[in-house]
Amino acid sequence: MSKTLVKGAAILTITTFLSKLLGSFFQIPLQNIAGDEVLGIFRLVFPVYMLALTLSVAGIPLAISKLIAELQTTGDKEGIAKLFTSASILGALFGTVGFLAIVIWSEPIAAMLGGQETRFPLLVVSFALLFAPYMAVYRGYFQGFGDMMPTGVSQVIEQFVRVLFMLTIAYMFVLSQKSSSVIAGGAMIGSCIGVISSLVYLRWTYVKSAHCYKVTSYSFADLKKDGKKILRVSIPIAIGALSMPLLGLIDSVTIPHVMQGTASMIQEQFGIYSRGSAFTQLIVVFASAIVFPLIPLLTTALAKNDRGAARDMVQRTYKLAHLLTTPMTIWLIALTIPLNVGLFTDAKGSSMLAVIVGSSYFTSFVLLSIGILQGINRSMQAAWIVIGASLVKALLNVVLVAKFGIEGAAYSTLLIYILIFIMNDICIRKHISYGIRIGEYVSILVVSCVLGIGMYSVTTIIDVTSSRFIALLYSCAAMGLASLVYIVCAIKLQWIAKEDAKKIPLLRKWIR
Repeated sequence: MSKTLVKGAAILTITTFLSKLLGSFFQIPLQNIAGDEVLGIFRLVFPVYMLALTLSVAGIPLAISKLIAELQTTGDKEGIAKLFTSASILGALFGTVGFLAIVIWSEPIAAMLGGQETRFPLLVVSFALLFAPYMAVYRGYFQGFGDMMPTGVSQVIEQFVRVLFMLTIAYMFVLSQKSSSVIAGGAMIGSCIGVISSLVYLRWTYVKSAHCYKVTSYSFADLKKDGKKILRVSIPIAIGALSMPLLGLIDSVTIPHVMQGTASMIQEQFGIYSRGSAFTQLIVVFASAIVFPLIPLLTTALAKNDRGAARDMVQRTYKLAHLLTTPMTIWLIALTIPLNVGLFTDAKGSSMLAVIVGSSYFTSFVLLSIGILQGINRSMQAAWIVIGASLVKALLNVVLVAKFGIEGAAYSTLLIYILIFIMNDICIRKHISYGIRIGEYVSILVVSCVLGIGMYSVTTIIDVTSSRFIALLYSCAAMGLASLVYIVCAIKLQWIAKEDAKKIPLLRKWIR
């Protein structure tokens, strides 16, 4: 059984990493194809969709996963079938409500997002809500049986199809000289097709699986009984999941109303600001994919009431995160201009992007600290901290964007992630008192800074932005060389213990 769980966790980690990569970096070719204004409209609308999706899914997948696992221990196939039917009805109901809410209030929502140019993309992407919650129920169903493969494969299918259709439709609409609003709406069709493709795969897998149980009798009483169980487990999960999309929504509803200029100018500026998410995700996705597998060990340690092991796990997790995130953050700041030119065709907003990249370090630690709080059964505290911080971010956006323009939003993002991490860490220390080795942390920072200064110095001596190819070539060469030097330092200075290195796929073979 343990081997099955380990294999399932490994499959889910790899496929989640791949799907996040696809889902995060598609905006680079989207900007190249359609420009900053289309990217800006897309990024204004997307947080609304994610918020509605989070509310529609409402934590149902994790809830039915937990409940099915409990029913499986008693062999109650009829109960499992009824639970799946109830979850499907709830998912379809919540999805329909989310879809209708966006459609009915699309005009005022578009006005909140800074202009009616966002309305068409908003209406298009809302159709995905009719299928996404139902799709999520299937994922939770398979996870309840410990089968992670369908969830992982469906995530990759969804993102691959989504990105493929999104970029293809955007390219076709650009060739047809459609307006930015229509191009963004066309790109949103990819999200709908991606969700439907994933649902088709999951349904096909479900019908063929050994866990396809038939309901012999079903009534409203069953829906009422199972619905209460599902919502009792799922609502706290939904509140916790709601927290992060809320931060993106704050930017969408505050920045367009504070900035000066026409709707088109504001959307273009927001598009430039949105370039930063590609840089941020490069750090967050990479660090999270390697460090997050350590988090379940924390939950296991606390379940055994082993405080020492839990404290040790938190220390190791933070140390590994610092070891990985610090150099990537500093080096990307040093390479902001060549990367901006290489990936997005010009150097617009480079100073602002450097600030956003700087916030990535704290973003990674926010995600880790939220994971730790969930591991110690304090997910509600984590959610309320982010919700409270979202209100602070709205105030900071109003003040800083009015004073500094779109760069003020970058300052706001940096400050708010620092605040959230501090508050999360205070909560963690109330339950798990852990320490850090200051000297080790400082040495990692110093080596990263020295290499980063070297990278930046070369860009001031040599023009590495004369073409996109040269800019990307220099950035890749500089990152590669710096990584080799950094790995040598990590080994020689013993920043990472052997037992930790063996948990990292990239280093496991080296240790052996």
